[in-house]
Amino acid sequence: MVRVFGAAFGFAVLASIATGGNHTVVLIAFFGALGVYVYALVSGKMKLKCPYCHKRVKLMAPVCHHCGRDVVATTKP
Repeated sequence: MVRVFGAAFGFAVLASIATGGNHTVVLIAFFGALGVYVYALVSGKMKLKCPYCHKRVKLMAPVCHHCGRDVVATTKP
């Protein structure tokens, strides 16, 4: 979960640099990025731990680099 906050903080820093420190834009960038990450985690499109070996995987990784299994569930309706 620290990686998610770190990525959102990174977006906020980039927004601060791009806008010259506009507080509103920084808050929107931070909470917007945080919201996108939380939505992706809840919907199952992004996993932080492998469901099979329970080890950490990189953000948006389709396959676990420890066990080689698919991390993202690709169910089609």
